[in-house]
Amino acid sequence: MTTAADTKVEPDAELRVGPVATPSLANYWYPIGLASDVDEQPRRFTLLGEDLVAFRHGGEISAMRDLCVHRGTRLSLGYLADGRIVCPYHGWEYDCSGACVHIPSLPPGSAIPKKARTDVYRTEEKYGLVWVALADPVAPIPPWPDDAWAEDSPFTVLLAWRQRWQANAGRVTENAMDFSHFNFVHRGLTELEDGPIIKPHDVEVTEYGLHYSYYDSAITREYMVYAPFTLHDRKEDANGNVSILTGFHTPIDAFTTDIFSFTARNHDKATALENRGLQQDESQVISLSERVAAQDRMIVESQRPEMIPLDLRDELHLKVPDASGIAYRKLLASIAGSTPFMP
Repeated sequence: MTTAADTKVEPDAELRVGPVATPSLANYWYPIGLASDVDEQPRRFTLLGEDLVAFRHGGEISAMRDLCVHRGTRLSLGYLADGRIVCPYHGWEYDCSGACVHIPSLPPGSAIPKKARTDVYRTEEKYGLVWVALADPVAPIPPWPDDAWAEDSPFTVLLAWRQRWQANAGRVTENAMDFSHFNFVHRGLTELEDGPIIKPHDVEVTEYGLHYSYYDSAITREYMVYAPFTLHDRKEDANGNVSILTGFHTPIDAFTTDIFSFTARNHDKATALENRGLQQDESQVISLSERVAAQDRMIVESQRPEMIPLDLRDELHLKVPDASGIAYRKLLASIAGSTPFMP
C-alpha cells in the first residue's frame, strides 16, 4: 500500500534557474494559507509531503524546510531574532537564504560549515494567499478569468470557504471539473437545466492545461483547468450576468488536500439568477457554496481507490460525459511524479 511517506517530494537543495524539460508537481505554485496566516511567528505548513516553515520579516515572506540540519528539530518551534529563525534546541540561527549564520556553542569568529543550511523555497503573495513553489516554477500563478481580481474590475470576489478534505488533489479537481453529477449530487441546487444527458462538447488542451464549455439551455459554463490542481468555472446567463467559481487545491500529501474556494460576480445582485450559483447577496453565495461543497466532500472522500493508475484501461470511461476527466488524466500523466495524485 502506498503511504504519504512514500509520495514525499524531495525538492532540489538549491533553487534552480532555467527551463525544465519534464516538470514535476514541485514545479508549480500552490497556496499554503491565507496572507493572514503568516506573520512574525514561524508556522509549519505541509506541501506535497514536505514540511515547511513560513514567516514574515520586514514585510517579506520566507518559506524554508522545517528542519534544523543539526539534530533534525522543527524550526517552526523556534522564533525570530533580527530576521533570523532560531532553532529551539541549540539556538542555531538561519537567515532568509537558509544559511546558518550563528552557532552559539562555537567561539566567536569560528567558521560555520557550508552544509549548515536548510532548503529555501520561492514565495509570492497574491489573491490574499501565500503561494509556494518547491522548485523552479514552469508556469505563473494562475490568473483570474476576466481579470476579476483587478482593482478596477466590475467583479466582487469573495473567499467562500476553506476546508481540508481527506482526499487527493486529483480527485478533488476532477470533481470540480465534472458537471455530469449535478443532477444527482446537487439535485435542487445546481442541476443542469436540460437534464442529465450530456451533450457532445470539445475539450481543448491549452498551454496552461485544459479549456471547455457547456451550455445547458440556461447557462454557459466555461471551465479553465490550470495544471495541476486549479479550476475556474465561469458561468454566464442570457443577461450577461457572470459568476466565477474558483478552486485552488493544495496537495498536502497524496491523501489530503487544502481547498481555497472563491466566487466572483459582476452582476446586479437583484437581477441574478437564483439556484444556479448566481445568488442575490453575499451570504446566499457563501451558503450555497458551502452546501454544494458538503455534498461534494461526502462523495469525494468516499471514493476508492484514493488514486487510480495512469492506464485508462483500468477504469470505465464514457466518451462524452467523461471527456474532461479523460483529458485531465492525460494532463496529469505528463507531469513527473503525479501518479499518487491521479484522480
